[in-house]
Amino acid sequence: MTGTRLFDVNVEQLQVRRTSLPTEISSCPMRAMCFAGRMLVMATWHDHRILLLDCKDQTIITTFEEHQAPVTHLVAGGADHAEWLLSGDVAGAVKIWDLDALALHCSVPTGEETVTALAFDASGRKALLVNAQHQLNVFDIESQSLEQQLKIPPRYLPPHARVCGVCSIGASKLLLWGHGFLLAAYLDKDSPRWQTWPERFILGLAALSGPWLHPTKSTKGSCPQKSTDTVAIAVQVSEAETRELLPEPFERKKYGRKRKAGS
Repeated sequence: MTGTRLFDVNVEQLQVRRTSLPTEISSCPMRAMCFAGRMLVMATWHDHRILLLDCKDQTIITTFEEHQAPVTHLVAGGADHAEWLLSGDVAGAVKIWDLDALALHCSVPTGEETVTALAFDASGRKALLVNAQHQLNVFDIESQSLEQQLKIPPRYLPPHARVCGVCSIGASKLLLWGHGFLLAAYLDKDSPRWQTWPERFILGLAALSGPWLHPTKSTKGSCPQKSTDTVAIAVQVSEAETRELLPEPFERKKYGRKRKAGS
């Protein structure tokens, strides 16, 4: 991981196509959504439902209603990103769903801390959770047990930082990002290592794998070198735009008089 920008994509270059959806979906604002195989998973804004839509037939397959608060995070993982669904709500509850059985698999113990970022590791068999206290938890889905807990060192984070996202880019490498930083974590069991890229104003980040690691054959006859590492793609804004759009961080004023020199 070098933190190097490989290419830029402009929104105007993307081809957009509209499609009709069931009234239950089109008439209801959504708080979060993600794709899971042939399904589109959506969390409703005004209540705590999770809707699963068949993208081909455009019909609602089922609805999950086990959450007791509005759902803010949805992540699909496992085989072909269609085996497990990870969901988190505003009250801090995190649940894992079996997408084959269309049923709840287990609830993840999070204590009383609010979870700010959810993801799966590269194998799709472990859930990654980051809470508001900057603690990274690795949860084994099959055994339903907490495998590892790591506290992010404060020196690697800017003041008032909030980890907004996390993704896996290998067997033991993670990328964590917020509105003013990008952080890499190397999960060595003996001594985890950290690497930071400050002043990175990122809105979204995801890891690319599979076909993305095999470059297109060149028409000039030269054979491009195959990538040996996973590539991450990010949506980034300039520092000026960030300062203009984001509110100023809250800082508690210090009370008391300063001592004069010699007093």
